[in-house]
Amino acid sequence: MVDEWVCRFHPEGAVGATHIHGITDADVAGASRFAQVLPEISARLAGVAVAGHNVTFDLGFLLAEYPRAGWAHERSGLTRPHHMINTPAEPLQGLAH
Repeated sequence: MVDEWVCRFHPEGAVGATHIHGITDADVAGASRFAQVLPEISARLAGVAVAGHNVTFDLGFLLAEYPRAGWAHERSGLTRPHHMINTPAEPLQGLAH
């Protein structure tokens, strides 16, 4: 693992599906918009592999936000398949070994 960073963004609408992810509209009411933290996100993702359970699904949402923020998604550094590692639902510790 290179780094870990946690941040919630204001979705500029209802969060929806609170029963699944547990995040409420109140949780993100004062949060930054995606475009405000996009430079930091892009810097953190540059040249690294992203590993996670069903990461292709999650990264699809992330990449969809780039054009909404006025950026070409190619600037994310995540356009190459080898940068995405899908893992089973088990813990990810095994990937570090």
